[in-house]
Amino acid sequence: MIGIGGIGAFFVVGLLVSLRLLGLWHKTRQLPELTAALGLLGIGPLGFCVLMGGPILVPGTPLAHLFFVTGLALQGLGFLAASVFTWRVFRPGAPWARAFPIAMAAGLAVALVGYAVVPSGGSHWHLHLDIWLKVACLAWGAAESLGYWRVTRRRVALGFADALVSASFLCWGIALSAGALGFLGIYVAVLALPPGEHLGAGVEVALSLCGMVSAAALFLAFLPPKAYARWLATRSPTAEAQS
Repeated sequence: MIGIGGIGAFFVVGLLVSLRLLGLWHKTRQLPELTAALGLLGIGPLGFCVLMGGPILVPGTPLAHLFFVTGLALQGLGFLAASVFTWRVFRPGAPWARAFPIAMAAGLAVALVGYAVVPSGGSHWHLHLDIWLKVACLAWGAAESLGYWRVTRRRVALGFADALVSASFLCWGIALSAGALGFLGIYVAVLALPPGEHLGAGVEVALSLCGMVSAAALFLAFLPPKAYARWLATRSPTAEAQS
């Protein structure tokens, strides 16, 4: 229960950002807005809510396993959408980037079959495949966004780019990095736990922290307060020159 605070914050912010992006997509009909919205929905609010619905609503029943597998499927679709977003926004002309979502979709589908048919006490091969593909997706998106932030930061310093847009790339990269660390934390904790044991308090606190960092970064990236935007504007070379 300790980790519920950070995860809850991520759910709420992820849902708000997803709805805003879906509203934007309704106006623009552009693929990046749609894939970013579906990625956040699938990975966060929708996927995890269904994933955890079984243990909460029908614990210890076959229906709980159905909830689990369905939640993983929804989450997988979210990761697929997130990988398409990274490809289309940052590497639209790279063949390897175009192939990444296809390879990830195939790998996650294989892992999902493993979750569905392998008993809970059986081999963990599907867990390894599932987690590492998801971490790779988040890490790739984080690396691309942070790299773009470094480029735009130099342009902001010269007065050729908007400080708020540049900071949004930084915040998006931080949000994805925190998500990748969270999935790695779950992975290590699950492998280290004896069968039937629950996550320790330290692991829950770490996961909660990852959720809070991701939520805060998402909020600043897509729902920036006016005071935050003004603060960034005062730090730009244009504002310094006018003062």
